[in-house]
Amino acid sequence: LAAIAAVVGTYRAEKTTPTRRGVLIGLRCAIVGFVLAVLCRPTLVLQRNRVETSHVALMVDSSMSMASRDRKVDGERDVPRLERIQEALLAEEAAPLRTLLTHNAVQLYRFSGAAESGAYAASADAVGSLVDAIRATKPDGVSTDIAQAIGTVIEKGQGRRLAAIVLASDGRATQSGPLKDALELAAGR
Repeated sequence: LAAIAAVVGTYRAEKTTPTRRGVLIGLRCAIVGFVLAVLCRPTLVLQRNRVETSHVALMVDSSMSMASRDRKVDGERDVPRLERIQEALLAEEAAPLRTLLTHNAVQLYRFSGAAESGAYAASADAVGSLVDAIRATKPDGVSTDIAQAIGTVIEKGQGRRLAAIVLASDGRATQSGPLKDALELAAGR
C-alpha cells in the first residue's frame, strides 16, 4: 500500500492531463502489484486423483490329486476334491465370486506346476466367463508346486494392483518349492 501511495503522490506533483496521469498511475500500480506477486512466489498445484482397480487372483489347483475322492463325512456325497471346490465357488448362483467382484476384478488361474491365466471378470455382470472357466477345469496336471504357481501369478500381475490371492487346493505339493519365499513375495505386493 505504501508503494501505491508513493506512485500516486509522485504523479500528483506532475503537471499533466488527468487522463494521462490516471494511465501512468495505473501502469505503475500494475507493475508494483506484479513485482509484489512475484516476490510472494506463487505456485499452482494441480492434483489428479486416479482410482486404480485392483484384482484378486483366484488360483484353482488342477493337478491329478484333485480327482481323489475323500471319505464321506456325515452323509455327504463322495465327490472329487476339485468338484467340491467348484461347488463351493459356484454355490448360490456364484455368490462367492459375485462377492469378490463387488470391489475387485477377478483373474482365474489354473495351476499344477506353473499357473496359467484363464478367465477374467471386471464386474459381477461378467461372472459368466468365470463360471464357465471354473466348470471347465479338469484335474489333469502332473504335479503340484504351489510356490511356483504363486510366483508365476505375481510375475504375471506386474503393473497391476493385486488385492489378494485366493488359493483353492488340497495342499498336496508334489514338488516342494520355497513356499516361504513365495509368501514373502506375495506379502510384499
